[in-house]
Amino acid sequence: MPKTSKAKKKVLKPKSKVAKPKTKAVSKPKVVAKAPIKISKTYVPKDTEKYMCEKHKVFFRIKLNE
Repeated sequence: MPKTSKAKKKVLKPKSKVAKPKTKAVSKPKVVAKAPIKISKTYVPKDTEKYMCEKHKVFFRIKLNE
């Protein structure tokens, strides 16, 4: 029996320029429990620290409560 090979024709799909909306699996944000920040009674905010960082907030909260 002679072997006959069939030539496969490549079928080209026309490219459409319509972008399909991508659906992304949205994961729930992880909730990280933050420990309360403890500062000393002699703490003074410094200019080198980021403005209104957590230490600043705790410092001013204590000042307001006094």
